[in-house]
Amino acid sequence: MGNFPEFLLVVTSPTLAPMRVPQLAVIAAAAVALAFASLPFALAADPPAPSLARQAFLPGVAGDDAAGFGLPATALPTATSTPAAPLDTCAGERSPVKTLTDPAAAFGRTPTASSVFALQALERPTVGPATPRIAPTETGVVELDVWLRGFIRRNNGAIELLISNSPTGALMMANFPPQGCIAGAAPEDQAAMTTARIDLINRCGLPIAGGMTTIAGPAKLRAVPFWGTQRPDGMTGAPSGIELGPVLAFEMAEGLDCDPETYKDGIPTPTPIPVPNTITINITPQTAARGATIAVTIFTQPAMSGVACSFVAWDNGLELMAQGSTKQTGPDGTAAWSFAIPLDAATGTDGRVTPSCAGVNTTGSARLTITP
Repeated sequence: MGNFPEFLLVVTSPTLAPMRVPQLAVIAAAAVALAFASLPFALAADPPAPSLARQAFLPGVAGDDAAGFGLPATALPTATSTPAAPLDTCAGERSPVKTLTDPAAAFGRTPTASSVFALQALERPTVGPATPRIAPTETGVVELDVWLRGFIRRNNGAIELLISNSPTGALMMANFPPQGCIAGAAPEDQAAMTTARIDLINRCGLPIAGGMTTIAGPAKLRAVPFWGTQRPDGMTGAPSGIELGPVLAFEMAEGLDCDPETYKDGIPTPTPIPVPNTITINITPQTAARGATIAVTIFTQPAMSGVACSFVAWDNGLELMAQGSTKQTGPDGTAAWSFAIPLDAATGTDGRVTPSCAGVNTTGSARLTITP
């Protein structure tokens, strides 16, 4: 019955002595009483039913149906099903380290120059699923020039980017953590991780979740080195397990894209694309109750059409409330969105709505006061 083992009890006995019926009844009654007396102990020994673990993830960018540039016959190995992350993590093993939400994440953010070669030459330390941040490799930011090779979007919203030193060089992984897992990081780190993700998607499209999409092109990354999973075959990352995680900045020369066809005859000379000098953001109303709808407008100065922009909104407790889909500015140089303040948003005067437009540095945000 089910998966429970079956037991067969065989009792053998020599000739039973004659016994009167009343004596048999007494013995039977005693046996039944003994069985019921032991029942509470049997029930008490049963382990309690496990509680149901729930995890919620916010989408990185609205509209997760973009498909990149397709997968040619000579593409990188296709990724299969996403392995389930341990129940006590959000972004996979060593999640706090990968998302800058651990206590040791308060190191300097000034980058030092590095390369894929230099990182792959590092000797791997002893690393387990819950190992704290490892100095000195994981306690600094590096900046390096890379060649894009492929990317994939995981079921939890994470984006994994394959990079190398050259179009045919050894591979390494760069991580863009799920947006729902970075709320515990410092505000400036949250903004950097979100902007890097938006800049990657603006230039290369949103990766599909069903397999690794081949991309190409030169880029510059700023990121924190991270000791991840060893990949002995080198086909999906570095054999030593060295990765970049999280990526804090993604840059690509204006006029270039991530389509492998662009680079079949070498790197083309990029055509400069005009970008605005500054951007401003306006929200209406600036004070609103939970559940209210907020209108968001981004202005490019001078006004330019076709600039890819987005925004992120945080409540008073620095929890992510909304993230705008990437939109192109219109002929008047503006793009507009709206979002509803969640009913459980933290109230106060320090809610923020931060704009982001491709190619334009953002230093400010709009203040949002949230009332009960």
